[in-house]
Amino acid sequence: MRAAASLLSLALALGACADAQIVYERDGSVPPPPRDAGDGTDASRDASEEMDAGDPCVSGPPPTGLPEETCMPARPPSRTVCDIGGDAGVVEVGFLDPLFRETDGYDLDGYCTSLDRVPVSCVNPRGTPPDTTSFGTDNALGLVVVPGLAIVDASLEMRFREAVRRGSGTPMMRVENWNGETEDPEVSVTLAISAGALEETPDCEATPTLQPANSFFDASDLPIAVDRTAHVSGGVLVARIPDGQPFTFDLVMSTLRVRLRDGRFTARLDETGRWVDGMLSGRWATADAEEALDALGVCESDVLLRMGALSLLAESADTRADPAEDMAELECNAISVAVRFETSVPITWGERREPVFPTPCP
Repeated sequence: MRAAASLLSLALALGACADAQIVYERDGSVPPPPRDAGDGTDASRDASEEMDAGDPCVSGPPPTGLPEETCMPARPPSRTVCDIGGDAGVVEVGFLDPLFRETDGYDLDGYCTSLDRVPVSCVNPRGTPPDTTSFGTDNALGLVVVPGLAIVDASLEMRFREAVRRGSGTPMMRVENWNGETEDPEVSVTLAISAGALEETPDCEATPTLQPANSFFDASDLPIAVDRTAHVSGGVLVARIPDGQPFTFDLVMSTLRVRLRDGRFTARLDETGRWVDGMLSGRWATADAEEALDALGVCESDVLLRMGALSLLAESADTRADPAEDMAELECNAISVAVRFETSVPITWGERREPVFPTPCP
């Protein structure tokens, strides 16, 4: 009873601290562009396409996709070429309030797939899900998978948010070697998912201690999901995720286990200088998604539910698991993914811990 009360107070404190932030507001129709349209050039540049002479931090021309005439794909900003001195020390953040909105995410394949599904980067015999915005955003998870699962379990998203606020399945980020500015060509980012929180009563003055899951450490107790060449450009942090690294989220009565290929974690600096708007994006191989069904509570014993889920995953495939196979006219074998966490709270990283998850399937 005492432990439950402690976790409840932790959830309330996490919520209170996060709600006090100024959160970057997004347009519900398209992803918000980073500063200078995400390309590091002056947003008001003239027809000559010259860089702004007053801005020493540039990161090259904006990305283009196919078709070249109309496609301006939503991509994480590229690496800046300047290095502003400074040291913000170690910054540790927990991300709260997950969302499965179809408009979140990035273009993964370089194609702006039109609503009539032409062109496409891979072939799905059932019909390839279209991009979710006019900027080529790939997020079949938010467009097809989650709405399909919600028909069977309408409380899934709510339970996910509640668990994250309790400190179970909370994305954790440690940023080191950062200059504290909106431009930094090389920072170190360590990622993890929390397995729980220490049973104490934090408040907005005393940061909660979250314990990263064992699966984010190797046998030598070293963290696995580390990008020592991450960067900050236009106030957006971009870090790579090791292929196949499991991200296991607590849904209270079940779990969501995602292994991404070509994965990124991005976050944005808000007006207070705090990292918010964390987003996990990448490609979820359909084979890995099928393996995750048991933990999600879609058991083989329930034949009709299982068949429906397998069909849903097959219909959702809109990309190749290996980005090198894009445009090769191969059958789609991965689902594009974007999960956004709209608020955040300062945390302290505790010792690693073995998570305990429910086993909904016998």
